[in-house]
Amino acid sequence: TTRTTTTPDMSQCTDPSGSNYRLDWKAEGKGFFNEWEFLQWDSNNGAAQYLDRDQAKADNVTIAHDTHAILQVGKKGVPMKRKSAKIRTMRNWKYFLAAVRFTHVPWGCGLWPAFWTNAYG
Repeated sequence: TTRTTTTPDMSQCTDPSGSNYRLDWKAEGKGFFNEWEFLQWDSNNGAAQYLDRDQAKADNVTIAHDTHAILQVGKKGVPMKRKSAKIRTMRNWKYFLAAVRFTHVPWGCGLWPAFWTNAYG
């Protein structure tokens, strides 16, 4: 399978002030995880054991290929927890438009994959 990546035409996409959006950052391929923080706190005391960057890579929770990156659940960790990664970009924007391509999203009873956007403050 050959994959091609194209930058979408954003000429019709404007922020609330009417200014056109422009491409400011791309996270893709081997460098996908470079500009992300790996968070280890779990404010809801869930069933995830969040790993730091090095451990997530060593346990194949994060995998970066030339053409794509994978963030997946890991094996069982500490009792009653599953190894995982919680990542947050090191960048901030007042307004933004995100284009994300998922090629596989887990499904099933008790699963809720998420892509969250959170404002500071």
